[in-house]
Amino acid sequence: MTQRKTEFNFLIIEDNLGDLLLIEEYLKENISAPTIYHASTFAQAVDILNKNLELDAILLDLTLPDAEGEQLVTDILKLAGQVSVIVLTGFKGQDFGIKTLTLGISDYLLKDELNASQLYKSVAYSIERKRIEKILKESNERYEILAQATSDTIWDWNIEIDQMKYNDGISRMFGYLESTLENTSKWWENKIHPDDIQRIYKELNHSFEQAIPNLQLEYRFLCADNTYKYILDRAFIVFNTLGKPIRVIGAMQDITQRIEANTKMKQSEANLHAIFENSSEGFILMDKDGKVISYNNKAIEFNLLNLSIDAELQIGRYILDYVEDSRKSIYEDYIAKIYNGETVMYDKAYLQKDNSTIWLNYIIQPVIAEGVINGFCSTGRDITKQKLAEQLREFDRSNLKALINSTDDLMWSVNKDSKLIIANKSFNTIVEAMIGNRIEAGATIFDPGYPNELLKRFENYYNRAFAGEKFAEVVYNDSPFERWSEISFHPIHNGVEIVGTACYSRNITERIKSEKVTLELVYNLQNKNKDLQQFSYIVSHNLRSQIAKILGLTFLHNIEPDHKINDMTLLECVQQEVTNLDNVVKDMNTIISYRDVDNKQNDTVSFQTKLKLIEQVLENQIAESNAIITSNFVVGEIVSVKSYIYSIIFNLMSNAIKYRQKEVPLMIHIETSKTEEFIYLTVSDNGMGIDLSKYGDKLFGLYKRFHSSAIEGRGIGLSLVKTQTESLGGEIVVESSINRGTTFKVCLPINENQYAIDK
Repeated sequence: MTQRKTEFNFLIIEDNLGDLLLIEEYLKENISAPTIYHASTFAQAVDILNKNLELDAILLDLTLPDAEGEQLVTDILKLAGQVSVIVLTGFKGQDFGIKTLTLGISDYLLKDELNASQLYKSVAYSIERKRIEKILKESNERYEILAQATSDTIWDWNIEIDQMKYNDGISRMFGYLESTLENTSKWWENKIHPDDIQRIYKELNHSFEQAIPNLQLEYRFLCADNTYKYILDRAFIVFNTLGKPIRVIGAMQDITQRIEANTKMKQSEANLHAIFENSSEGFILMDKDGKVISYNNKAIEFNLLNLSIDAELQIGRYILDYVEDSRKSIYEDYIAKIYNGETVMYDKAYLQKDNSTIWLNYIIQPVIAEGVINGFCSTGRDITKQKLAEQLREFDRSNLKALINSTDDLMWSVNKDSKLIIANKSFNTIVEAMIGNRIEAGATIFDPGYPNELLKRFENYYNRAFAGEKFAEVVYNDSPFERWSEISFHPIHNGVEIVGTACYSRNITERIKSEKVTLELVYNLQNKNKDLQQFSYIVSHNLRSQIAKILGLTFLHNIEPDHKINDMTLLECVQQEVTNLDNVVKDMNTIISYRDVDNKQNDTVSFQTKLKLIEQVLENQIAESNAIITSNFVVGEIVSVKSYIYSIIFNLMSNAIKYRQKEVPLMIHIETSKTEEFIYLTVSDNGMGIDLSKYGDKLFGLYKRFHSSAIEGRGIGLSLVKTQTESLGGEIVVESSINRGTTFKVCLPINENQYAIDK
């Protein structure tokens, strides 16, 4: 029995000295030598409670100098912890008394009605109640810890009031939310599988009737997701003095995996037995003495194939009874190897009555238990189809070998270690011609005799094929002779794994040569067509100003025959313009000449001479615009097509004059520069400029114009410049800003055939 406490410690929180003395007197009447601590203010009470004294009860007045009422009660309760708080007050409000009780005090006593007996009774009940609450709390905590420590679902059924409680396992194990749980046995009963409920109640009632306290049940319980789990439920039944069950406490354990595993194992055993009896392979199991202890139906069937043996398979019979006399010594050697831990494999042919041959493959291996060989197993399977297929494959292989060696195309295969698997005769012939020796099967395909560039190229090809890519490449090689080949690469699969690549090379040299001839013919035809277009554009565009000038001079001659220009008669001016026109026309004739390198006319072109000629042609326009033309020809001459150089400079200068700013003096600057590979012709002006962000992709289009239609022009000049520049193998770039001018930079390659289009 627990020994009751005889020494008590009290804290009296009271600011009235008379009430304090009276309370102390009441306590001492029924409690011998109580220890009493006193606080007359809330602050003093806080200091005492913070000392963690072992108090049994706190007697609290509701009105203190520094605190009072509900807030005082709340603050003291926070500091009291597990200590009982009894309120002593002169305030008779019943509602307030009830409210303080709801806050957590142990009792509410009125000072006017207080006596020693009443106070002792309240103190004793409060202390005992706190003690019991503490014990219950500790018990519940132990229960909660125990419930959390197990994965089982703990349940408690109070039979008398039909109330069931569960721990958190009901949620963890079955997925039920706390809000969906019901606390009656009916809810539990409804979750048991319908096929199990009658058996469960039968076992439960039997335990009730026979007063058997321990009960173990197995059943299926419904989960929140409508699936069932197999449950092992160990329960303990509590009976009263009359033998009537009043309470059942159980622990539900999930045994679904075990049940399913047992079911699968039984099914597996059944399947294994079915496989054993219905297998296409024959099995004979022998003990360590070589006597038959088990066999299946197929083994009986295979035994009948041996027409020279009429012994039937029987349990306990020696295995050599089923072996021909001529082979018994061989089989004895097999058995000796097996007892040395080896596995024996062999094929055996059986001639049948219809003269057909049936092949069986045998595998004999030891049966080992705990590291000891205690028997052996002979497995036989019919491999007749495989043998016939092997013979057919060997026949096909011979035919295929003859076929691939009869072609001039190259065939070979390479594994992922870059080793040659197989190659045909044509491959070996080419390789020998290239590096002086053959590459044998199993040797690296990357023989050092190959050129490094060729080795790197084919290493890349093989890696692509090993990565799963199927592709073909056209390869040129000039050693030992000029050859164009189309080589295809096909990954070789073993299941999903790529183990190598098969390669096929076809000689396409003649086809390439034929295609090159065709392309050259098409190329020449296209160039001649371009020449005709260029000629028509240049005639319609570049000659207009000269013809217009001649017409103007003729018109002036008709109305004023004696008029002179720069001390020249009008007839002399016309003669000069006609001469200039004749020179331009002569240059134009080269546009329709053949574009072949052998037939193309190359001339030495002087930039300064061409500039002077163009200044004469554009004399009126230059004078009208007050243009200032400067030049800096670091490169004075270029070997090129004279008419193209003239046309490029003419069109760029003509455009600069057309698109000048009216209020700004026109400045045109032409210069040349040179690098090791290129000659640069640059024409700059300070004219109206072009919005490249808006028109940049259309700048060199035919008949494209980007300024006012009041300015004369047809939008051909820049298109001609670009076409002629590219015909010379060069390119043109432009920089321009609105009202700040434009710079055209023509880049021409330095070689004998500057006019040639890139091969």
